[in-house]
Amino acid sequence: MQGTQAVRSIATMFCRGPVQDTLSKKILLAGALALLTLGSSWTGPVRAESYQVVRMKDGQKMILGALSWEEWKQGAGWATYEAPTYEPDPDEIKKLVPLVDRNLSFALFGGSWCPDSKSEMPKVVKLLEKLQIPLATVPVYGVDYDKKEFTGAAEKYGIERVATLVVLRSGKVVGRIVEYPRESWTKDLLKLLESR
Repeated sequence: MQGTQAVRSIATMFCRGPVQDTLSKKILLAGALALLTLGSSWTGPVRAESYQVVRMKDGQKMILGALSWEEWKQGAGWATYEAPTYEPDPDEIKKLVPLVDRNLSFALFGGSWCPDSKSEMPKVVKLLEKLQIPLATVPVYGVDYDKKEFTGAAEKYGIERVATLVVLRSGKVVGRIVEYPRESWTKDLLKLLESR
């Protein structure tokens, strides 16, 4: 099923999506054909190489697919990847640490083209680092203007806005923080984890 969804997403991008150059279209088409040969039995994990950086007509870069935060920083073309004015509340971090166990995981969705993602994704990363979550274990998904990407993860998790932090326990969604936190990243995550 995932393979079929990914093929559909690739076909959509190929036909009417943001891809502007011929080489990118050929790469997407080759990926779609490879997924078709795997059929609907493809259920493997998304690998870090499952992304593409495309250049839009306006020259802006758009990352599509799954990658690591380090790869995001190399491809997004942002002026900064830091959140210099954001510091997670130390008292809230102390409350969060015991709630973070080995069954808890995260997925971060963003748009390299999106101002909200530019301001909020570095804050999420800083929070995860304070919680001693290895960033290599947190997949980052780049989406297009329609919140689509070719791995099928954005569709699977129903991503409608970015930045979105999806919180999972034992692989099941327990909640999400969408675009901006209601109070703060630490308070919202604390409330989410305490309520589950």
